[in-house]
Amino acid sequence: MLNSQAIYDEFAPFYRKYSKEKKEYIDTIDKIISDYCVKKTIIKMIDLGCGDGVRGKSLAQKIKPEVIKMVDNSEKMIERAKKLCGVKIAEGDFSEKRWREKDRYEVVICLWNVLGHISSYKKRLWALKNIRSVLAEEGVAFVDLSNRYNVKYYGWSKVWKNIKEDLKRPSYKNGNFKYLIDVGLKKIPSVCHFFNPWEMEKMIREAGLKIKKRYFINYENGKIEKYFWSGHIFSILEKQAKV
Repeated sequence: MLNSQAIYDEFAPFYRKYSKEKKEYIDTIDKIISDYCVKKTIIKMIDLGCGDGVRGKSLAQKIKPEVIKMVDNSEKMIERAKKLCGVKIAEGDFSEKRWREKDRYEVVICLWNVLGHISSYKKRLWALKNIRSVLAEEGVAFVDLSNRYNVKYYGWSKVWKNIKEDLKRPSYKNGNFKYLIDVGLKKIPSVCHFFNPWEMEKMIREAGLKIKKRYFINYENGKIEKYFWSGHIFSILEKQAKV
């Protein structure tokens, strides 16, 4: 897969405008997070793959943690965050086995298919293990993933093709797609992993996490859907009792 750092370095100047185009989807997820956290005492919060920092800062203003840390691996995104939010972003890659974070957090957010921009199953699994490692004992992680079985957004033809590929040649490489990010002035080459629900569940279990609650969010209008084929997958995760 292409290097996510290079992709997001190029994407950084257009990221804020692009985010606004998915406002309904983002707002629905952010409301679920803030409603869940608002009555709880949140001491520390960490945003992994924070992008330009605007979303994490907005959530922090609602959740009101005493400490918020933001992490990203794109130098250009970090520069944008300093300009837009006036916040310091830690440069790092939480999908690395050697990644270490000494603090523990009541809230971990990893949003907008950040995990899908990690280059391999092995590294995605390490990312989830690292999410588990920074969670406080009663902490929760909020993660949303692009769903390649999302018929409402991708259509039956593409989804059926994805299903047939999964049945015929099961592989963790299934779901790796090259595409162009259309930012108006140009199209940025990108590649990303899109998940299916069972792949995601297996990966979460292997990382020592469990799903506390799951939502299917319509990617076009932000509506909470009833079935997995109608939206992308947003999960509230917590630690398994034993690994």
